[in-house]
Amino acid sequence: LHEQGFNYGLAKALRSTNARWSDKKQLGKKRIIEVEEIGGGRRPDILIDDRTMAKVVIECEIEGGKDKDAPARLKEDGNDCRAAIAVRMRKEHRGWGEDEVADHLLAGAELLYAVHQIRDDGGIDRFPSKGWLSGSVGDLAALVPWASTPPHQVKQVANAVVEKIVDCADILQADLHEDDVVRLAERVKPSAGDHPLRTLAVLWLDAFLVQRHLRTMNGKAFPSMPSPNKANPLAVADGWDRILETNWHAIFRPAVDALREAAELGGNSGRALGALIKAVNIIETERMGDRVQVGAELFPKLCEDRKESAAFYTTPVTAEMLAAMTIRRDDRDGWLCPDGPPRLADFACGTGTLLRAGLRRIMDFHQAEADSTLESLGKLHQAAMTHRELTAGETAGGVTGADVSAIAAHLTNSTLAVMGRGYDYQDTNIGWLATGLPPAGIAKDRGPGLLTGSLEFLASSAAYDLFARVSDSAGGQSKGKRSVTAAANSMDYILMNPPYSRTRGGQSAFDIGGMTEKQRDGCQRRWEWLLGRNARLGGMTHPPATKTAGMAASFLAVAHRMARPGGRIGFVLPLTAAFATSWQPTRKMLVECFQDIAVVGKAGASGGDDAMSDDTHMGEMMLVATKRKDAGGASPVFCASLRSMPMRMGEAGVVGRAVVAATETCAETGRAVIRVGNDEIGSLVRFDGEAGAPWSHLGALHPELSVAALALATDGVLQRWDNGQDIHLQCGMTTVRWLFRMGPTHHLIGHLASSKPSVRTGAFTMHPVVDRHDAVGEDRALWNANAESQRRLLVGPTHKGLPYAAATAQDKANVRGKMGRLFYQRNMRWTSQKLLAASTSSPMHGGSSWTSLMHADDGVLCAMSLWFNSIFGMLVHWSQASRQQEGRARTQVNAVRKMPCPNAAALTNAQLRKAAEWFAKIEKQTLLPARKANEDPARRMIDEAVVDVFGLPNEALD
Repeated sequence: LHEQGFNYGLAKALRSTNARWSDKKQLGKKRIIEVEEIGGGRRPDILIDDRTMAKVVIECEIEGGKDKDAPARLKEDGNDCRAAIAVRMRKEHRGWGEDEVADHLLAGAELLYAVHQIRDDGGIDRFPSKGWLSGSVGDLAALVPWASTPPHQVKQVANAVVEKIVDCADILQADLHEDDVVRLAERVKPSAGDHPLRTLAVLWLDAFLVQRHLRTMNGKAFPSMPSPNKANPLAVADGWDRILETNWHAIFRPAVDALREAAELGGNSGRALGALIKAVNIIETERMGDRVQVGAELFPKLCEDRKESAAFYTTPVTAEMLAAMTIRRDDRDGWLCPDGPPRLADFACGTGTLLRAGLRRIMDFHQAEADSTLESLGKLHQAAMTHRELTAGETAGGVTGADVSAIAAHLTNSTLAVMGRGYDYQDTNIGWLATGLPPAGIAKDRGPGLLTGSLEFLASSAAYDLFARVSDSAGGQSKGKRSVTAAANSMDYILMNPPYSRTRGGQSAFDIGGMTEKQRDGCQRRWEWLLGRNARLGGMTHPPATKTAGMAASFLAVAHRMARPGGRIGFVLPLTAAFATSWQPTRKMLVECFQDIAVVGKAGASGGDDAMSDDTHMGEMMLVATKRKDAGGASPVFCASLRSMPMRMGEAGVVGRAVVAATETCAETGRAVIRVGNDEIGSLVRFDGEAGAPWSHLGALHPELSVAALALATDGVLQRWDNGQDIHLQCGMTTVRWLFRMGPTHHLIGHLASSKPSVRTGAFTMHPVVDRHDAVGEDRALWNANAESQRRLLVGPTHKGLPYAAATAQDKANVRGKMGRLFYQRNMRWTSQKLLAASTSSPMHGGSSWTSLMHADDGVLCAMSLWFNSIFGMLVHWSQASRQQEGRARTQVNAVRKMPCPNAAALTNAQLRKAAEWFAKIEKQTLLPARKANEDPARRMIDEAVVDVFGLPNEALD
């Protein structure tokens, strides 16, 4: 078989994997996939040009070549391709007949390929950097649209479109009275923090994009768009009314009503529309394809309240990776789906990024089937968009989406609509859910408090949809009030990036839509009731989530209730989900009710440019799990730690599949390397701990270290990496709360003198200690952590307490009865701080950074001060503490209580005397920051002391 014959066979197979590429009517005589003719000169081997996305070149080469043709194509003068894919023709392919190539490839024969993309500086990136991707011809075909547009090109188009959206809003703002802006805002129901006129502009932009799509799909059946300089608002509204006569109420009804309102108010609404039409032209000219849903993906850039409400939007790259891990080709025998598509849901859908990624993956699998056509693809999309009312023995079909933001739910409807062939559909099951309203007459099980949006699904199969309040629109065709419905145990796939909000640290759950404090309190009461009712409905003795963990844990409880046995869930979560004590009930529920559980995080640093959600700047993780048919013992958790998160579309799906493949290996061996081509991109470790225990392996790039730390924390075993005999702590392991009496939280101790009146609590008002003389006296406290002054085992106080006028004598007595001389760090910063535990010469109060630990035996206090500050103690702490932020290991008081530690009370008197002697010898030694523990001579002395006191062999130091 010569290369030319392989090219023809590959092109034929590629056409079969995409209904558009194989449709002869689509582009007349010129085919979408062209193959170089023999003697064709400098033409590429294969050119894919389907007119919606940028051209993509495929260059084939015989195995052993140097992969030079593909990048060379991108450097040719006049070449308008942004991506070229090199495909390696393997030795075993050479034995195929020319007419057998397509059949072999469509039957699943493996291909090797690599993607080359132009960078913004003119250079070329290769993915993978070394080696080759492997996959089927269907995998290659699915990668082509993503590869066609490099990230910098998407960013340039996004910035240009954002500029036009802002122009539209500014034009309206200049000519409207403030009262008129309020009137228009009522039409779009923006959330608190949304810019109302920018929200309106996004509403109209998305209507234009859907109009363009329908016109492209159905020709003259739908009105054409005016030129930017001739945009008449009433004429545009009349055109949208023509579309409404057929369908698409949830998309065009609010847009039409807001546009007529704007035209009635006067001003330059026509010029404002012209700016948006220019944005549509930019998108079309740059040939972004239907993979980039511009309106929805740009909306987060225009919001202003995400950090306050902890409502972050999923990046498209994250969505692609999570969908690839959750929805897999081998989930079913075939994807023609004659009985309708799998049931896909997101109960906090935002602008629909995850639903689009999930539905796109299902549609890609459908297109790869031999008998798929453009018609079958259109009908699949039509069925996915159409909501089927629940009847006896049935569940809702297609896509279910819900959000508490009106514009977000609207954008979900519109961006899902343009994924189809323009076939009309009936009402969707995508809605804007009520919050802060009384449940009477709305919820079947009324209960206390006020409605909570999608959290109603904790105990109900329906949640009230507010779209009827905006222009009387409910979805596709009909009008009127209805609910978003979802039956328990019905969903095939649930993809979510839920809000992380909790009422703590300046954040407030239900701080949405301008709700009053009274309304938020009502939602909080109902939230608590729903969690309890969910537990009772599920036959559980305790709720599977706590309010303390925040809303994200409760949405996992929703997913547990709604997923069918055998169904799969995929979540983006805060990294605290893996470690925090407040998440323990949820982790317990997951391992007892799900299987094939994989969690994915970035090794070490988190929350940078490769964050999973826009602008979180915090540690996040992905979770994928399959619901069991019956709850039982704890399933293992496969912890994947990546060197970096993927930054490109297409690349993300490949990385997701690589994690799934490595999980299969890890299930047998306990550890695995995650590879893409010849690049080692991360590691995977199997966690078999107690149900509810922190998933300590997550984020650790080196499996041996995390496994050794967990063995020390749980079993008191020092593992030998040289295959020697493991070392056991003779005194055994216990927890801090069993070894010590623990002091109160800082809220009970007192408050800083600088605190606002609303946060003044506790028995004392704390003032800073100003000099060494001021450090002596009653009610001194180790309140703050200070890396500069706290450099030795023995430290002085940071604050002094004066009785708080509002505190009772009993309050002060209770706090004074729990002063200590050993303190545990709650916010360890590995990069700068030296002490995990600090000691004082006299009893003191704790504070916001330090919790006092009390024991009657001074020898125990000395022994544990040495342990906590040794490399052994710091490893145990690292294995259990949260890694939400880079370089930190936060622990709440409850987590400190459960922190594993040696049972120093079981040491002999001789050992405890040794501990006191060693402590006296080391207490004034200056320590380096914890991150430099391996090169710190003072820390080495502490390690030697621990080995001596706890009766360990000297090999333990190695």
